[in-house]
Amino acid sequence: MTFVGGQISARDRPFALGAQWVGWLMSLATVCAIGGRYIAAVAVQRFGHRRAVAAAGYFVQAIGSAKSWQSGKAPTLLHPHSLVCC
Repeated sequence: MTFVGGQISARDRPFALGAQWVGWLMSLATVCAIGGRYIAAVAVQRFGHRRAVAAAGYFVQAIGSAKSWQSGKAPTLLHPHSLVCC
């Protein structure tokens, strides 16, 4: 580890993005959230079934989580070795 000015250097932190990139990523997350709510609102107006639209949203999230878990690059909470059973 290399210390520069009392801090760990960027090459020792491979996932360090910096404040500018994190700001852009947060903006992208906000745009995606707004877009998702817009799509849900249009779907409710078109189909008229709030619960069916909500179920479809949960289904899409479950498929995304399953694909992430299957790829082996899942977040810690989804990793098979981190699952603890009673």
